[in-house]
Amino acid sequence: MNLIRDQLVGIDSCYGTVNCGREEDLYPPVARSADGRFRLPADTGIDWRFEAPDTAELVALRREHALEDVVAGARGDFDAALRLCRWVKSKWDHDTYAEIPDWNARHMLQQAAVGVGYYCVHYVVCFVQVCQAVGLAARIVNIHPAVPDRTWAQKQWSGPTPYDEHCVAEVWCSDLDKWVLVDPDFDLYYRSGEDILSALEVHRAWVEDRADQIAIATGPGTADMEALIAPDTLARWYRHYQHIVVFARNNHLSDPDGPTQVVHWTDDHAPPLIYWDGSDMRHWPGILGPSWAGRADDGMTALLTDGDLDTAWASSDDPVPHWAEARLPRPALLDEIVLTWPIIRGSDRPSRRLTMQGLIEDRWEDLNGDCEGRRGATSLRPRSVQKVAALRILQDPGGGHAATPNRLWLAQIEIRDDAPPA
Repeated sequence: MNLIRDQLVGIDSCYGTVNCGREEDLYPPVARSADGRFRLPADTGIDWRFEAPDTAELVALRREHALEDVVAGARGDFDAALRLCRWVKSKWDHDTYAEIPDWNARHMLQQAAVGVGYYCVHYVVCFVQVCQAVGLAARIVNIHPAVPDRTWAQKQWSGPTPYDEHCVAEVWCSDLDKWVLVDPDFDLYYRSGEDILSALEVHRAWVEDRADQIAIATGPGTADMEALIAPDTLARWYRHYQHIVVFARNNHLSDPDGPTQVVHWTDDHAPPLIYWDGSDMRHWPGILGPSWAGRADDGMTALLTDGDLDTAWASSDDPVPHWAEARLPRPALLDEIVLTWPIIRGSDRPSRRLTMQGLIEDRWEDLNGDCEGRRGATSLRPRSVQKVAALRILQDPGGGHAATPNRLWLAQIEIRDDAPPA
C-alpha cells in the first residue's frame, strides 16, 4: 500500500514556474545576431527560447502565406506587428473548437481556411509564430484577474468562476526599444499618450488605480469581441492584468515537448503563484485555455503522489541542494520506497546521486538498504527497524541526470509499509 497516495509533498523550488520581481529580468532587451537569431542577456536567470529564423516550419509559413508582403512598407517593428495582428485576426472567427490543435500556425491556418475557429491562445500562438517568421521576437503572455489558494481548487470549480484568464502577446520593437503588448484576439493594443504599453505597464496602471490614463487602440476585429463579452466591457478587462505570466519558451515548432518556464510578475499586488500544481510544464496542446494557477505560499505539490506518470515535478536548475519531502499519515516501518523518473524524449532522467532520508524521532537520518534501479524507476528497501514519520529525497548540486545536472526531476514517489493488508 502506498502510504502517501494523494498526499501533498513539500518541494524546495519549481522549474516550471518562476516568480520574478525584477523588471530587467522579465523585460530584457533583444538583439539580433548575424545569422538572424534573437539574443537576450544571459544573466536574467530565465531560460528564454525563440525559434531560429531558418526553422523549416517558419520558412514554410513565411512562404505559403506571403508574410513578407503583409509587412512590406511597415514603418518599423511595431507597425509590422500590428499588420500581422490584424492579418491573423482576419483568418477565423473567435470560437470554441472540436479538437485542441497543436501549437503550429500552419496547421491552424489550414483548419481556419475550412471554417474551423479557435480562441485567444490560438490567435496568440499563431501571431507569435508569424512574427518570428518575419524576424520579430514575440512571446505568449497569460493574464489572470485572480488565482485560488491552490490549483486543485480551480480544477474543482464548476460553473462561472472568478479565476478567468486571457492570452495576449508581447513583441520586441527595436524602433521603440521595448516590449509592447498586442492582443490579436481582441485586435487591440494599449497606449498612454504617445507611449505604447507593455503588459507590465497595464498591470501597474490597474493596480495603482490609473487605468483611466490608458487609451485602448482598437482594430477592425474589436467590435465582434466587445459584443461577445457583453455586458462586460473592454475597460473592465483591465482587471485581467492583475497577474501577468510570460512564456519564456516560444519555440514550440522546433521543440514541441519542452519543458517550459512560465515567468510570473510578482509584487505587492500579485503574490507568488504556481502553474499546474508545480508541473515541470512539459508541453501539451491544452496547457493554456484554461491554465490552472494557484497561490504558491505553501511550497507543496500533489503531482508526486497522484499516480499519474504522464506528469512530473522538476526543481529549479540553481546549483544548490534540491529536495522533496513527504509526511506520512502515521509513523511506519518502511518496506519499500519507489521513485519514478520522468520519461523525456523516450529516455528516463534518473538522478545520478541522491540521498533518501527518514525523519526518525525528530531527526533526519540517511536510509540505507538494498537499492535497485530499472528503467523509469529506482527502489530502496530500507534496513531501518525504526518507524519513519517523513521521507526526504535530497539531491546535492550536480547530482541530477547528466543532461540537467542541477535539476531534481521526479514523476512519482511511493512509500510502502510492511504491514499486511487489513
